[in-house]
Amino acid sequence: MDGQVLAETELQKRVDLKIFRVTLRLTPIGATDDGWLDKHPDGEYLEWDFNTLEEAEEFQIKLNWKMGIEK
Repeated sequence: MDGQVLAETELQKRVDLKIFRVTLRLTPIGATDDGWLDKHPDGEYLEWDFNTLEEAEEFQIKLNWKMGIEK
């Protein structure tokens, strides 16, 4: 992908605090590549579930690093 998108992650506590979910939201912006927009006109939303808070936090940190998100 040559263009840019807005990337955000979130850590949610779900299901009576027994499941932890990390979400990745990719939102198109003015600099988003046309090819990406053709495939994802409404952006992209992905989620991963974990059994422990520690696993979810570690995954979110690595995902943020991979996506170039500073938190």
